[in-house]
Amino acid sequence: MRITGVNFKENTNNTNKVNLNQINPINAFALHLKNIQLNSLDKDIFVKQTPSTDNIAFTGEVKFTTNEFKKKFNKTFFKKLMREDIPDAYTGKSMIAQEEIDTLKSLGVFKKKSSIAMKYLKEYEDCMYPIEKEIYYILKNLAKKHPDMNLQELLQMKHKRAEEILIQQQTKILDKINMMIRVLPRGEYLQARKFINGAFDKILDPNPTPETRFSRKVFLHGLDDLKISDPKTKEKIMAVASKLPQSSNSINAFIVKYSHTTKIIDKNPFGKQEIVVIPRSPEEIALRLLDPSVQSDEHIWPQAEFRKLEEQIQKGEIKREDANTLRVSILTSKHINNLKSDTLIDDFITEVPEYDIPKNIQTHMDKLIEVMDKWARAGKYEDAALLGEYIKVLENEFILRSNTIRVNVGDLDPRIAELQQKAEEALQKRIEKKQRRAANASNNHGEVNYDKHGNTLENRKILMHIPKFNP
Repeated sequence: MRITGVNFKENTNNTNKVNLNQINPINAFALHLKNIQLNSLDKDIFVKQTPSTDNIAFTGEVKFTTNEFKKKFNKTFFKKLMREDIPDAYTGKSMIAQEEIDTLKSLGVFKKKSSIAMKYLKEYEDCMYPIEKEIYYILKNLAKKHPDMNLQELLQMKHKRAEEILIQQQTKILDKINMMIRVLPRGEYLQARKFINGAFDKILDPNPTPETRFSRKVFLHGLDDLKISDPKTKEKIMAVASKLPQSSNSINAFIVKYSHTTKIIDKNPFGKQEIVVIPRSPEEIALRLLDPSVQSDEHIWPQAEFRKLEEQIQKGEIKREDANTLRVSILTSKHINNLKSDTLIDDFITEVPEYDIPKNIQTHMDKLIEVMDKWARAGKYEDAALLGEYIKVLENEFILRSNTIRVNVGDLDPRIAELQQKAEEALQKRIEKKQRRAANASNNHGEVNYDKHGNTLENRKILMHIPKFNP
């Protein structure tokens, strides 16, 4: 894939200009946006090239203000994109719109018997990620034999064997931690040993109540709260504990968790713990299978890096005008958003070799251009122009943030300018149409109408109530 550069036009009216040729390319785009902010642009800049061609060149100068990206490309913009069946930017997989999930919930189809629920789940089979797809296949096979059972009852048929395997996996990790804590001072060792033994008791309990079931999340929090003086040892212990199976990466953990008919929730998560036991619906199983594939937008440059940058600015280590604070996001699934977390994009490419991320991003960009053209053909010039600007921002973000990803979006600048011009013309026509309607209405109010006998009729457009016939 080749790199398509962006040639930004220097804003000569800006008294705080920065020479982009004298700075690191990583900060060039951010500084350019900062120049725009300082100059207080009230619109995007387009420049007519030559009288002979009448072409208009998009100079790349997009208006941004505080929290510039979200203001320019807001939730409404992304909702429109999400309706266009755009693939996950990193995996290339199809995604599910939240609106579809809401519709399925309102229909209540997943609460019904499995023969009905599976028909609806089948529509999303290709969207599912590995663990969810494995569970789907298990349910699919069971539903053929037991069509009148609901999804929860089907999972319960697999509970016993799944629990046995899960216990073996959990205890193996706890045994490893037991060996690691032997190097701790006596007091710390006894404290840790007592805590881990308590976890063993919960895991091995044949009939635990909902409140006494083993919880991976609770265990990790409790382990992290232990007073261990050596930070390196604690870090190693936490790393091992984090490998405890969970429903997002273990078929057995999924089956055990979601085959339970009850679950506990904390009604007061921000204060004193208030645990309540509530029923678990079979619908929750189906929604859990679909949830990782639901659309979301993911920050290409991690939020943690922006926080570090802000700290450096506050300390005076970096000038705000030299910092790139444009928080660009791209469409991905919830699964990938959670998986990537605060990982740098190039590191993420290495961590998930099963996905050809550079290729998938190019496919994603091609789809965005396709949607831009579709909107333009439908006369949605304003939306199409905004999408064109977003594509350019994404192209530059990958140049800034990655040494691996280079996308080819072609020469979009004149096309964006043309769309912007058409959007302005369409807006002007709407304004003129409204003005004509207002003028006609005003004139009509002043008209005098007569009946067949020559009597003056009252204006019906002004009066709220008038008699149908004259007396």
